[in-house]
Amino acid sequence: MKFIKKFAVLSCVFSIVLSNFVGAPMEAYATDTNSTDIATQIEYESADIAKYWSVDTKKVPTMAGYVFGGWYIKSGDEYTALTEKEVTETVDTDGKASIPDTYAKFVPAQVASIKAQNAYGTKADDGVNASLRVVSAVDSKKYQKVGFTILVNNKNKLTTETGGELETTQIYSGLKVEGDSSSPYSAEDLFGRPAAYLSVWRVDGIKDKYDAKIFNVTPYWITMDGTRVDGLSKYVHVEDGYREYISVPINLYDAHKVAAGEITVTYPEGLTLVKDKVEFDGVFPGSEVAFYDNKNGTIKIVGNAETVDLYHTDKSILVNLRFTADSSKYAGVGKGAFLTFTVSGEDFCDWNVEPVSIDAWDIQY
Repeated sequence: MKFIKKFAVLSCVFSIVLSNFVGAPMEAYATDTNSTDIATQIEYESADIAKYWSVDTKKVPTMAGYVFGGWYIKSGDEYTALTEKEVTETVDTDGKASIPDTYAKFVPAQVASIKAQNAYGTKADDGVNASLRVVSAVDSKKYQKVGFTILVNNKNKLTTETGGELETTQIYSGLKVEGDSSSPYSAEDLFGRPAAYLSVWRVDGIKDKYDAKIFNVTPYWITMDGTRVDGLSKYVHVEDGYREYISVPINLYDAHKVAAGEITVTYPEGLTLVKDKVEFDGVFPGSEVAFYDNKNGTIKIVGNAETVDLYHTDKSILVNLRFTADSSKYAGVGKGAFLTFTVSGEDFCDWNVEPVSIDAWDIQY
């Protein structure tokens, strides 16, 4: 496969027009956004930067439902991002901060999530190489770079033609889409508040035999102080576009060694789980995971680790669920607001059956 970066590395922000793509990302179906309790505002928490940041090690502060957005100082009601040079001067060699009043910025997790879209006319088994556009967002321009980690078939990492990371300084104010009178779409249209700009990567030359393969996509940003922060991973498939599947990853956060666990996922009315498309390629081996869909809005998922020392990384995917939508209840692909999926009843243990505290992200889709 040939994978080509299509966008110049520039610092300006403008609308992007890709005439060969049609339809907003397939995940945005109409529903009532007022019913969700998913965070929509940026939060600033006072924190001692010296406990996290050093020239050699940049630990990421955590807050449930949010991702880290950089270190800030406050003057009156205004917050100002600290650059890498400023933080280096702030934290001395003894690990003490010369500026004690530093704040960690936290951004709602759905901003750093993934949506995806096929090139116009992509359909099953047509023998034509597909193009896939993956899209994420940022809440401001206060980042050094944005990027994507993409694993083909959940294991083979994509790089640029020169072997580099899939990252850029380019962000966009909106996406215009051919044949769609509703476009251009803003970052807030696609990712909700407080998304302000879009980050985009295009993958070309995907042969039709890869239509059902997993593209494991994780967005990331590099904060002004030089900390790399991963967002929420998602499994993307070319076939999701032409089959109109709603692909929902259940992401865990907090890294632990786990031997067994269960969760319950609640999904909106009007969706139907595609049972033979449920994917367990993350935390637990698929052969040792079971699920039960009561067909009335909840799915229980139970898994057992294959080995004692199974270790999953921060925000790894427990399961990827795919749904179809009742067209009589939804306005169609790319129309309206967001769907909300909630995760509850997280119950995990280690090999000694001792409880392990793990949470999963609720999904705004």
